Amino acid sequence: LTDGYSEVTQRILVELEKAFSHPFSLQALGERLNYNKNYLCSVFKQNTGVSIVDYLNFIRIRQAVICFSYYSQDVYTTCESTGFSNLSHFSRTFKRFVGIPPREFRRAFRLAPPQEKAVYFAEEAVLNYQLCTLKQALQSLRHIGDVAKELLLKMEERPSTSRGISQK
Repeated sequence: LTDGYSEVTQRILVELEKAFSHPFSLQALGERLNYNKNYLCSVFKQNTGVSIVDYLNFIRIRQAVICFSYYSQDVYTTCESTGFSNLSHFSRTFKRFVGIPPREFRRAFRLAPPQEKAVYFAEEAVLNYQLCTLKQALQSLRHIGDVAKELLLKMEERPSTSRGISQK
């Protein structure tokens, strides 16, 4: 939801959504929009409460979550396709936004039964591209990370009970 955002901020949002998978430069963004990069940073932060780079990283991580959740895409391919040029930076950024490393997140959703994933994702604003505030979107990413942790815990419990091994 961009109600109350300046026209400049709305234009920045559109540019970031269109080009998240490409290399990014504040200077190039300023040139495309015909504004000084410092002015863009100031207006954007004032309107959204986050920096342009943090918002770009949010978009990239949101897309990574979708790639892992729905397509079981591998970590390296996801890193590249979401615009990150460095795997360790991608992993740190993913964990900062989602609360779990990308390899564990991918494993949780790759191994989970489809019906179980569907239940978790039915209401997630970020995965369903529903309108929401930036704060709600960031909370949604963190919640998805918590869901992945729950799925991993359930998967760890399943082998012992499914084989009939008693826990003593």
